[in-house]
Amino acid sequence: MLRKCSMVSAGSSDARSTRTPPAAPAWRARTEAIQIARKGEKKMAAKILLVLTPPRRARLLPLLDGQTLEIEWVVGFQDAVRKLSEGGPYDLLLVDAELPDGSWRNLMLFVQNSGMISEMIICSARPDQGLWADVIQCGAYDLITEPYADQEVHRIIENALESHYMRRFIQSTAARKTQ
Repeated sequence: MLRKCSMVSAGSSDARSTRTPPAAPAWRARTEAIQIARKGEKKMAAKILLVLTPPRRARLLPLLDGQTLEIEWVVGFQDAVRKLSEGGPYDLLLVDAELPDGSWRNLMLFVQNSGMISEMIICSARPDQGLWADVIQCGAYDLITEPYADQEVHRIIENALESHYMRRFIQSTAARKTQ
């Protein structure tokens, strides 16, 4: 179970993720489950909401070019809440660590309390182990820092989307069992 975050202001830094892939048998099982979860969805683009300041968005968007993604963006916390409330579910949220009118923690709480199944990746200008630990403890998928490395960003987004599809699959399976 994910730890609920408190609405305290976030620090202004972050750290690189070094996730190790699971052992081969678990990886194969995970891949098969993800393929089942995506059944009928393979041709659909992942729906992503960028909650980033314009300069950070300008640095990140070129890395997402050529991907099969449906990308929408807003600048601040209030716009993100409005977009999430009226725009339907998003598979992934890329959120600035320093929002002009709120915090990534408050957005994480909003997503968790609303019952949405969306992965969240926090984007920051500086590496910081404390922020990385806080991001993970609060339930975000990962944290990426500038300068963005193409392969690392693609890998983290791909893994976050796989995690998202797996969570949706597990939730739908559990719902069918209770019926």
